[in-house]
Amino acid sequence: MIEEEEKKDSNWLLPVLEEYKSLRSESLTSMQNQQSTLRFATAAIGAMFAFGIPHLGTTAGFIIFSTLIPLFSSTFYLIYAIEFGRMVRVGRYIEQIEKRINYKLEPNTVGWETWLSTQVKGKSPRLRFYYSVPSIFHCKYGFKLFRLLD
Repeated sequence: MIEEEEKKDSNWLLPVLEEYKSLRSESLTSMQNQQSTLRFATAAIGAMFAFGIPHLGTTAGFIIFSTLIPLFSSTFYLIYAIEFGRMVRVGRYIEQIEKRINYKLEPNTVGWETWLSTQVKGKSPRLRFYYSVPSIFHCKYGFKLFRLLD
């Protein structure tokens, strides 16, 4: 009876670690998707700028700067934000797995996601910073671009 209990107690770790590895892989894939989106967005919007600059003052230039660039920027930002949200959700779930592992084994056995989400004065500055910067950048420079083109 005791051997069966010990075996049952030690076997819980294998599927949990497999899930942990799988989720870490998903988080890495999400980060790679974010970087790919940023690279493609930079190239596409840069190409539109390069094509649009010589056409300033024409209908083609107006369409590029008033429609295409904002549309592509918003689309790329949306894709990036979706991948970022996916990465955060996976991180939060991994944090729960880490807590289970640390409770069963010993404290601080695993802890990367737990460390990332540690509260500093009741706030999680890392996550809030990464959510707000792209939004502020997008709004601030998007509106400046429209004022420059008037």
